[in-house]
Amino acid sequence: FTSCLLRPKARGTVTLRSADPGDQPLVNCNFFGHPDDLRLTIAALATARQLLATEPFRDKIAEELLPGADVMDDPAALTRYCGQTVKTNYHPVGTLRMGPDSDPSAVVGPDLKVRGIDGLRVIDCSIMPAIVSGNTNAPAMAIGSKAASLIAGAY
Repeated sequence: FTSCLLRPKARGTVTLRSADPGDQPLVNCNFFGHPDDLRLTIAALATARQLLATEPFRDKIAEELLPGADVMDDPAALTRYCGQTVKTNYHPVGTLRMGPDSDPSAVVGPDLKVRGIDGLRVIDCSIMPAIVSGNTNAPAMAIGSKAASLIAGAY
């Protein structure tokens, strides 16, 4: 079994490493930066373990390899295990959050224009203020369709 935290509460950051555009940005996913995220991840592991203890799984499993019985019984070890094995599902969003003018954390307005930069729009999932519970492909297409309408209407 595997689990996926579909709506994490923690927020990470993407910042410039330097003024050199060739430098890779600094990315901090901030996994478990909100205590609910770790709590839900640990609960998912416990649920998977409970499922595997029922028929028909119980008779098919010789031993638990990961995280292991010793880890599940030790909260500190379980927290370390989660921190060492967490990963993304490769659908980060929200690095250029869209929002109303009254939102100081919003970089992009409802017209998809970057505030303070003339002639620049952002047309991808980075504008999403929150992640969806599924694949980001459909929202990306919806954002593209909205952008096409906005741009066509401007000319």
